[in-house]
Amino acid sequence: MSPDGGRPRLLPRARLRFDRHAGQWLLLYPERGLALNESAAAIVALFTGDHAVEAIVTELLARHPSAQRRDVERDVLVLLERLVARRLVELV
Repeated sequence: MSPDGGRPRLLPRARLRFDRHAGQWLLLYPERGLALNESAAAIVALFTGDHAVEAIVTELLARHPSAQRRDVERDVLVLLERLVARRLVELV
């Protein structure tokens, strides 16, 4: 998957929620859920279909100026690939 591969968007069956009792982010989908760390939750929150992958990387770098672009890009692409494979995210 490449940074210019489209605009990722959560599919309607997937929802990003913060579980205040557990103190963590969850990506919920029918009869399942994935616990997300803060970084993954920040990435998934930008999977709205409004932003291309490159714009997501740029936004995350603006929030964390000390991060390296290649590391952020890799993290976004790896998470994107995994969620597309699970059919929780689509590229529009």
